[in-house]
Amino acid sequence: MRNNINPNGYKQRAVKLIQERKYDEAIIEYDNLLRVKGENPDVYVLRGECYYFKHDFDAALADYTRAIQLQPDFAKAYRYRGETYYKKADLEAALADYTAAIALDQSSAEAYQRRAQIFFLQDQYHKVIEDCTQAINLDPDFPFVFHYRGRAYYEIGEFEKAVADFTAEISLYADFPVDETGEALEKRGKAYAMLGSLDRAILDYDESIRINPEAASSYYHRALAYMNKDNPELYQYKLALEDLNKTSELDPDCKWVYKWRGDLYGHLGEFDKAIADLTKAVKLFPKDSYILFLRGIMWRNKNNHEKALADFSKALKLDPKNALILRERGVIHRVWQRNFEMALADFTQAIEVHPEDPETWGLRGLTFYATGDFQRAISDLTEAIRLNPEDADYYDSRGDLFLETNAWALAIADFNKAVALDGDQEEAVYKRGIAYHRNGDYQKAIADYEAVLKWHINRDFKAEVAARLRAAKGGRW
Repeated sequence: MRNNINPNGYKQRAVKLIQERKYDEAIIEYDNLLRVKGENPDVYVLRGECYYFKHDFDAALADYTRAIQLQPDFAKAYRYRGETYYKKADLEAALADYTAAIALDQSSAEAYQRRAQIFFLQDQYHKVIEDCTQAINLDPDFPFVFHYRGRAYYEIGEFEKAVADFTAEISLYADFPVDETGEALEKRGKAYAMLGSLDRAILDYDESIRINPEAASSYYHRALAYMNKDNPELYQYKLALEDLNKTSELDPDCKWVYKWRGDLYGHLGEFDKAIADLTKAVKLFPKDSYILFLRGIMWRNKNNHEKALADFSKALKLDPKNALILRERGVIHRVWQRNFEMALADFTQAIEVHPEDPETWGLRGLTFYATGDFQRAISDLTEAIRLNPEDADYYDSRGDLFLETNAWALAIADFNKAVALDGDQEEAVYKRGIAYHRNGDYQKAIADYEAVLKWHINRDFKAEVAARLRAAKGGRW
């Protein structure tokens, strides 16, 4: 009979029952152990684990709390109670318990790692990095810690360090193609993408998908990587479309697909499909100005300038200082509505927001040109040239203005630059010929006119050039 009340027998049976996941029976053994042995903090922690495993978190909390009451310096009890609070989404209580556990025992890598998780959920990324670093110093073979520190580095924009941590995590998962490896590869791919290494990002997404073909987010981010490449090829846009369609198939709740697939359809010239997706995206994200902007671009591409203008204006109500949207609305006002006053207002505001954009300076300059304000037009085109001295069109347009203001030498210099930057500029050569002609340099005018006539130009243009050539050969204007 004495063996039946041996405390070690209760404990041994409980351990075996836990291994068999028979938690209710294990709890009975610990009940008996407490009855025979009396209150004991270790037993309360062990029984609390059983309650935790069967998701009876309130009972688990009661046992851990009693263990702490009996032994206030019991670090393990604080750690386990912190984990239980975490499961109940009581992050503040969990944080307090992990902090208490660490204060009592600085040797537990798990306590630092668990506290780091909470700091991550609270967006306290520098604290995440501190705790994960402490955990790594204690246990460098703990992949989950590298995972969270990598994510924290990513969130604060230290992408190279994020890549290093995800690489360390992946190496610790070596030879185990588990879901965690796939997630780490995806996270590293995102960090590579932020560093501009899109090809390396795509390789990581490829491997993530190989490990887990159901990883919708890997397909999604691979699609974005294809789209963000410099001057993507048509086949890359098509691959991106396949990935976004796969994302939608695997995760119908991924609402962002509509936004980027709409953008993608636009690149593929399928404007109706683009508008359909972007219209869904507008309903899902009514405060996202970029979606309205994209839909405006699609309407513009379909020559529906009224709807384009409406979308640009709605977008600007949400984001009134968006220089790109202001510029594009200005183009609608200038080119399609011939409303130069409104166009100038948009271009001017865009320049105030983003004064380093040469395109907006150029557009405002052309608008001043259209209103007859040649000096302001010249000034704006000069600024556009300063910001982008390799664009032949700016020199060509400013050369036109110098022709208008009888500044022949300046016009010739600009047309020379336009031709030097872009040899396929028959109009610039022709206008340079006019400048030479008006300046009395007939031989150079004749050379330019004859050069233009050798190009494939339409009949009316050819007749105009031929007439000027005859005049120049006759020594007259």
